[in-house]
Amino acid sequence: MIRAYLDHLRVERRLARHTLESYARDLSALAAFADEIGGRPETLDRAALEAFVRRQMTRGLSPRSVARAVAAVRGFYRFLMLDRRLDRNPADDLQPPRAWPALPKFLSLEEVDRLIAQPDVATPRGLRDRAMIELLYATGLRVTELVGVRVADLHLEEHYLTCIGKGRKERLVPIGDQASVWIRRYQSDARRGLLSGRASPRLFLNARGGPLSRVGFWNADLSTTQIYTHVLAARLRTIYDRFHPRG
Repeated sequence: MIRAYLDHLRVERRLARHTLESYARDLSALAAFADEIGGRPETLDRAALEAFVRRQMTRGLSPRSVARAVAAVRGFYRFLMLDRRLDRNPADDLQPPRAWPALPKFLSLEEVDRLIAQPDVATPRGLRDRAMIELLYATGLRVTELVGVRVADLHLEEHYLTCIGKGRKERLVPIGDQASVWIRRYQSDARRGLLSGRASPRLFLNARGGPLSRVGFWNADLSTTQIYTHVLAARLRTIYDRFHPRG
């Protein structure tokens, strides 16, 4: 019956060859499992099918592969029901394991160093960008939070800043020595020049002396922000306390 079901998928459903091959492997594994316990696929009950799913989960298959196998099994038993080979469907509502989320990619220390070294610190904008990246890396702030930081929010002597995050909630965020050094350098050597005689409470400024926006951050230095995208994906703040080499 497995062969008949696969023929049905190929002719009637017109599934892709790769999908058919995957279903064939899954149902072959089901047939082998049935043979091990002295039965046939058509004679397996719900408990046996759940045992088969558990077996697949312990074989080192990915959750997505196990989920595909469950889909193949459910489709096979629906086919048997439609063909009147069974009176009751033991695979009805058989559930795959919940898919595990893919782990985020993260940068190596060498890649982080390359990212941090991207801005040209001989220019005011480069100093600003370096200070922003150091602060982001040291604190895990969101970009929206970063561009909202005011000069008055900084407490560099005490190594922290106040931040308004989601829900307008204020929190205290620790700042490491390295970030503090570059923020001070940006303030003393670049920020006043960016202001051009204007006044702004914001720490990070655009080229016209106004507050840097979120869009402005991503446009500040394309080569830098393209790399920084991967840092965000890595969610560095989740490992700050354990693996922070520059804090």
